[in-house]
Amino acid sequence: MLKDIKGWRDVFSFTAIQTVTSKSFIISGALLVALFTAFALSFNLIIPGYIRDQQAKEGADLKVQQGYTAYVSYDGTNNKLIDKAIESTGGTVRSSLLSSTDEDTRMQQIRTGTDTLEIVIEEEKGDYTVTVYRPEDESVISKKFVDHLNDLIRDAIKDTLLVDNGVAPENLNKVKPAVWTYQTIAGDKTNSEITQMLGMVVPMVVTLVLFMFIFLFATFVAQSIAQEKSSRVMELLLTSVRPLAVIIGKVLAMGTVALVEMVVMFAIPALAAGLTAPVGILGELNGTVTPETAEIAAIAAEIQPMLDTITPLNILATVVIFILGFLFYALLAGLVGATVSRIEDLQQAMLPFSCSGLVGMYLAYIPAAFTSISDGADKITKFARLFPLSSPFALPSGIFLGQMSAVNIIVAILVLAVCVIGMAFLTSKVYEYLILHTGDRVKFMSLFGIAKNNKAEAR
Repeated sequence: MLKDIKGWRDVFSFTAIQTVTSKSFIISGALLVALFTAFALSFNLIIPGYIRDQQAKEGADLKVQQGYTAYVSYDGTNNKLIDKAIESTGGTVRSSLLSSTDEDTRMQQIRTGTDTLEIVIEEEKGDYTVTVYRPEDESVISKKFVDHLNDLIRDAIKDTLLVDNGVAPENLNKVKPAVWTYQTIAGDKTNSEITQMLGMVVPMVVTLVLFMFIFLFATFVAQSIAQEKSSRVMELLLTSVRPLAVIIGKVLAMGTVALVEMVVMFAIPALAAGLTAPVGILGELNGTVTPETAEIAAIAAEIQPMLDTITPLNILATVVIFILGFLFYALLAGLVGATVSRIEDLQQAMLPFSCSGLVGMYLAYIPAAFTSISDGADKITKFARLFPLSSPFALPSGIFLGQMSAVNIIVAILVLAVCVIGMAFLTSKVYEYLILHTGDRVKFMSLFGIAKNNKAEAR
């Protein structure tokens, strides 16, 4: 066996240097680093700033737009209600519509005006409808301001009705508390909206990133083998190294490059986020700054449990999963690349491989997109974490979201490792035949027959 892989180091060095020095690799790597860094900085700085800016803008809007005039009409019998509604608007209010103009003219005046609203309150069988007609130009009176105005009027109507039915004004807040509803499996933790959002976003992002690195670099293995085989470079290469050493050297080279690039992709954004931590969400997590808003404080508090799962052991498990996942896909891609004699046939040959990769990605991606974090025990999610096509993409997010026990992680890694060993065994049996084969493309299902025949010949 050692004789069969002699020379793999030369193939490894040649492939690695050729890959990292190519213009496409350098440009794409730089763009990805910039993209990931921008994402990290936006998470730590831009999102909190956006929340603060929106709140400040909203406050400014409400303050500036208090000088509007609202014409209010009310179709009902409760005079207290209309008085309370008018009082809640806080503007210059007239309780009757202009009688000198018809409705169409009045609507046109409001549509093209600068500071006028028409508020129509209708009552029917104890139910109320509030309609606010505003100018077309939102820079004059914004839609957000009108939404706020609607909330004020709605609350005024409710308060008036409660007082009319015997509730003391000082007790209004006691009889209309905010009530939030959730459902969860007995014994599981009830998760907030922020936690549920993280439970959807994190798996989707992690799945896409891992798919990009594992699948694309595995595809590079197939392209490299097919190009060298079709250009006759492979014939020269095989004069000094064994066929099995070629695929081992290329797979290990691409895997090393992919792993290093992925580490860089995460290390630089993490460093950027760390340097800006004293003024962002991360600063609120480590206590260097006081949260400026309740929203930012809530986000920081919800992120903390997830950050607590970023332990050396979990990082090591993720690296192992990445390596096993890459070996599985790269060995498979290498076999596909070796089945063709012309580079023009590679795209068609790669179609089953591409479909397999997409199936794996979507098995890991779709459950996260359509289920909440509390649905970690979902059957599809469980299957995706064990199925070798999807487990390299699905396992890391399950680990870092705290959805998997140590036993489940070990079992999933062992299943993936067994599948990698099986793929390596198939490769060792058929690769020498494939790399020397010329002519029509070898069908993938024929590989098992070739492996069986080679085994019989070896006996």
